[in-house]
Amino acid sequence: MIGQRTAITQITAQDQRGIYYRNIDGLRFIAFLLVFSSHIDIGFTGWFSALHKNGYIGVELFFVISSFLLTKLLVIEAERSSAGSVAVRNYFLRRVLRIWPLYFGFVAAMVMRRVWIGGGIDLTRIISLATFTENLWTAIVGYDSAFPDVAHLWTISLEEQYYLLLPFMIPILLKVSKRVLLLGGVAVVGVLMINRAVAVILGMPHPFTYVLPISGDAFVLGTMLGLGVFDHILSHVPNWAKYAITVVALGWTFFLPYVGTGGYADVIRYTLYAIGFTTLLAAVLSNRAKVARVILGNRPVRYLGKISYGLYVFHLLVISMVQAHISAHVGNWVGATSHLFAPICWIAALVLTIVVSAASYEVFERRFLRLKERFATVRSRPI
Repeated sequence: MIGQRTAITQITAQDQRGIYYRNIDGLRFIAFLLVFSSHIDIGFTGWFSALHKNGYIGVELFFVISSFLLTKLLVIEAERSSAGSVAVRNYFLRRVLRIWPLYFGFVAAMVMRRVWIGGGIDLTRIISLATFTENLWTAIVGYDSAFPDVAHLWTISLEEQYYLLLPFMIPILLKVSKRVLLLGGVAVVGVLMINRAVAVILGMPHPFTYVLPISGDAFVLGTMLGLGVFDHILSHVPNWAKYAITVVALGWTFFLPYVGTGGYADVIRYTLYAIGFTTLLAAVLSNRAKVARVILGNRPVRYLGKISYGLYVFHLLVISMVQAHISAHVGNWVGATSHLFAPICWIAALVLTIVVSAASYEVFERRFLRLKERFATVRSRPI
């Protein structure tokens, strides 16, 4: 129940109507940095090469965070309701006001950019982007190359599909015992693994499995964490052990064949991501996570996590601009073969992404977030 001390009830700002997990914002920024590093290819070697190769796992961390937080908020809303229900209309209005303005604004800008440079218009891609089915179309024909710098938006479609189901699921799941939820969650993950195995047997090429809901183990475990399914178990696990589980689960995936190569590794990799990041989230939300509060909960990092949606939306565009217009100047300055070349380009792209995203948040997104608060039943992060 709400108010009880459990393994994941580290709430650093709370009132009668809302909750705010400070560490989650910092963790969002870490997730973005992983994705950002996977998408910028400027010749890093050594450990950064491994980060570039595997940074896509930040997407899985985003999925765990969003599924946990939205589930937790809906659980609190349902438990405060005398009927055990959630205000579905208000829920969808909140999602629309948070996701749609920036998403559709960016997509429209990229379509106009394509027209401006004289490219053709792919109506099918416009429809898939507009209807949040981009991940389904990507599974069939591959990543979007029809419009510049929107190939990463398939993740928004996958999340929107999850958001569509969640408010109807939570009131039902709250009536089920934690033991049944645990067994049911394990069964759902097992079904997802079987589906991925079938995809491998049928020889479905990348990114078929990656972009479809059959890779949605992170959503399942994040939702279970938000429902409190793991609270009793986690309350007996020391925080160092949670971090150890995270390292083992995620570390194992670094030894698997690259996600783009397909094969039977795809059957297990998404389960390992979900276990690793769910355990990590539980660790940083723990009352014992003092170090995490210092690293993730400080004001600058929390702000970067607050604007992480914009960081994610804009980063491919900024990276392409840096590689097209700035990297040559950096090469002339320090030398294209200099060991400083890649770090300077990486920092330049990151800083510019932050500047653009902060401007978007302060000037554009805040307007809709203030409107979104009018429909909040349980308040969370301050604007």
